[in-house]
Amino acid sequence: MKLRPVSLEMKRLSVELPAPVGGHGHRTQTRSGVVLSLRDRDERRGLGESTPLPGYCPDTLEAVVQALGRLDVRSLSLNAPNFGFHRKLEDLVARRVAPVRGARTAVESAMLDLVSQQLELPAWKLLSITEPVEQLPLLPLSALLDGEQDGALLELAEQRLDAGFHTLKLKLRGPDAVDADCARIAELRRRFGMEFRLRLDANRAYPLPQARDLLSRLVPYAPEFVEEPVPTEQLSQLSEPAVPLALDESLAQPGLLESALGRRRELGLTAIVLKPSLLGLFRARRFAMAARELGLGVVVTHLFDGPVAMAAAVALAHGIGDTGFAQGLCPHPALALERRLQVLGLAGTFAAAVPMAGLPLAELR
Repeated sequence: MKLRPVSLEMKRLSVELPAPVGGHGHRTQTRSGVVLSLRDRDERRGLGESTPLPGYCPDTLEAVVQALGRLDVRSLSLNAPNFGFHRKLEDLVARRVAPVRGARTAVESAMLDLVSQQLELPAWKLLSITEPVEQLPLLPLSALLDGEQDGALLELAEQRLDAGFHTLKLKLRGPDAVDADCARIAELRRRFGMEFRLRLDANRAYPLPQARDLLSRLVPYAPEFVEEPVPTEQLSQLSEPAVPLALDESLAQPGLLESALGRRRELGLTAIVLKPSLLGLFRARRFAMAARELGLGVVVTHLFDGPVAMAAAVALAHGIGDTGFAQGLCPHPALALERRLQVLGLAGTFAAAVPMAGLPLAELR
């Protein structure tokens, strides 16, 4: 069977959010992106999305649109899944739209969606890194605590815990707010105890000496892990941190994953956090395979993307199937980027795999 897209369409979208999203140094209240549609001769439609987060993603939206506009859809023809399919598709897309990674991610998603529909299989089955199963377990989800004010933070934490979430995530606010952040974390633990898992995201904001001090101060609060405590260029100097660590956006640097996996015990590395919108869908899958082989946890999350990119991330999470760590795929306000599309399987505190062919998306009428 040969996959031959015959037409390409792009739709630009933008939405103003009720409140800013993002982390330290890259918060925004506007999300803008492009949805890519690839069609075959039987009118199947594969969807992809690129919604670069300003200040975080290396590509601008204009660069993505220009790269997609230069794409010759006829050059994307490839054989249906066989040995090495994922790497062949990744390499094919890279050759056609390199070096704009945001465009590559959109094309990878659209091609995956299209070929899985052609084969009448859910996209997660084509992304699976384990033995194929008919029924996947539910994946637990984490909830982000995005309240700037302490009172609002505690109220939000109470709501999330009452709703049934067992993992909460808090973004730290940088070197000038260490005392205040530690006080907030202490209050969270005092009010709600140690029964829930607490993730902390440092966004590479702490120079090495301050990072070591911060991690030592976090010991009493037993974080599940702290993401990205130091700038990427200082990671090689970090050793034996006081609490477990996870890597996230630094994984985009070529060769860093291999280096980190080789030093995983010295780094206290317990998990990696994958953003398909940043890394690329199939590159993220390769990273997950490498991490799982060494016994590390894998968390899939988003970049406050729209529903198409979110659906691709959900499919990847089900393909990886790590139930030991809550996935960072709780619905968020930027899903309003395309109101006519709904991500399926995200209900309450878990993500359920749906049996439909292609990405888990429904078009609302």
